[in-house]
Amino acid sequence: MKRPYLLLEVLVSFALVALCATPLLHSQFSAKQKEEKRLLEIERAYMADEAFDQIRMKFYTHEISWEDLQRNKPVEGKLDKLSCTYTIREYEKYKKGDRALYRINAITISFGKDLDYDYHLFTERVDPDKRQS
Repeated sequence: MKRPYLLLEVLVSFALVALCATPLLHSQFSAKQKEEKRLLEIERAYMADEAFDQIRMKFYTHEISWEDLQRNKPVEGKLDKLSCTYTIREYEKYKKGDRALYRINAITISFGKDLDYDYHLFTERVDPDKRQS
């Protein structure tokens, strides 16, 4: 004759299964969290690259001019589509005579607290009458 299982035996068996399964499941959850964090970092870096391309186009279309950066104070702006702000400051200047002909600009793109990306953009001064259309 079979004896019935006691409720205590069933609870102890569930507890043993849970104790054995916890370490196995913990590594899976931890790996998933790390993967999600890394994917978020990759997405933010992609968005920063997109923002840098938009800022670079502002230089090429002369929305940000050479004179704007010549005032020795940073140029700040906002890109609404990407929800970020940027700061452009002069990093280094190369002169030929008394005029600056080339400049390296440091661009900081910020997506909020502790999410800053730094880029450098080389620019050349072109006289308005020598610009190509």
